[in-house]
Amino acid sequence: MGLKAVGRPFFNCSIFIEKIVPEANIVGGLPIRLEGSGFDLRPDEPEKLLDIAYQWEHMNQFRFSAPIAPAYGGALNYLEDSIERTIEIRIAVGREFQKTATFKIWTDASKKLHLKPI
Repeated sequence: MGLKAVGRPFFNCSIFIEKIVPEANIVGGLPIRLEGSGFDLRPDEPEKLLDIAYQWEHMNQFRFSAPIAPAYGGALNYLEDSIERTIEIRIAVGREFQKTATFKIWTDASKKLHLKPI
């Protein structure tokens, strides 16, 4: 997923996973603040690319790109990749601007993770 500042800078940008359908058992619950949040984006930068989730081809699970919980090593925050899910992502620019979008996330037969806006 990419984010681009058009016409003015964005300061203190944060990205969150707000909703997961079907629900998943996430340690700490929702929202999940994605790793790399808290960045600034100037209009002269082409765009900021963000990792939303990771999936490894030797596993049947994926996890969101969030800091790993130290108590369990993040093991409880893996989601089965055989289940197609709908997620809601919120972008917050400080306290002045927020935008929410809905995406479909799934893994295909070759173990490639996909994210598509809906």
